[in-house]
Amino acid sequence: MKKKFLAKSSPFESVRALIIDDNPVDRELLRAQLESMGFIFIQEAQNGSEGLFKVQNAMKIGKSFDLLITDWKMPEKDGLSVVKFLANAGSNQKLKVVMLTGVSESEKVREAIAEGVDDFVLKPIDVEVLKSKLLKLVADQSVA
Repeated sequence: MKKKFLAKSSPFESVRALIIDDNPVDRELLRAQLESMGFIFIQEAQNGSEGLFKVQNAMKIGKSFDLLITDWKMPEKDGLSVVKFLANAGSNQKLKVVMLTGVSESEKVREAIAEGVDDFVLKPIDVEVLKSKLLKLVADQSVA
């Protein structure tokens, strides 16, 4: 008799994620890290303007993102501008935001939290730190 092996499910397999980062290498590395955690649906944007476009279009078709991982510093529209725009537009209240940054100044971090950022990951990204923060968001906020 053959034994059936069921694939171990991931708490992230139903999470719809969007990565916004102007650096294509950083986007590729982050995508690989998310895929290794079990994320299945991942889209990318190369700047804040493109990211906002994707968030708004996803909402229009009823397939909103659950998670936004954005770099803070980008040309055109930075990560904090994206978060502020979404908050002011009342867009996607269930969207959880993780900001990638080299910034650790407490005043800037407080400002970002006040605008709707749920958590921060310092660059360079430690995949275990990222995973634990994402697990907490999934568990605490029922993203999945």
